[in-house]
Amino acid sequence: MRHYPLPPRLTFGTVQKTQRELSEFIQNKKNARICLDLSKVNTCDSAGLALLLDAKKQCLRLKKAFEIVNMPEDTKRLAAFCGVDDLLEVEQESCSG
Repeated sequence: MRHYPLPPRLTFGTVQKTQRELSEFIQNKKNARICLDLSKVNTCDSAGLALLLDAKKQCLRLKKAFEIVNMPEDTKRLAAFCGVDDLLEVEQESCSG
């Protein structure tokens, strides 16, 4: 399993660079499982949610398992408000296997 270190801010102003780097990370890793740990994320807007959804879509296309763990409560509420919480399938605390 491979972890990708997400920055503290997933916002319109920051996601473009993060999206490029995360996409390359997913594409270039041989591992069949990608885990995004959001424990250090303290700000996330709809652009941040789009980044997470895009990462999941890329993993599905490449037949890699995808997990999100430690999503902050504010981000969970935003995902629910935007109607994407079920799509993100957030795990509780740690990346599995």
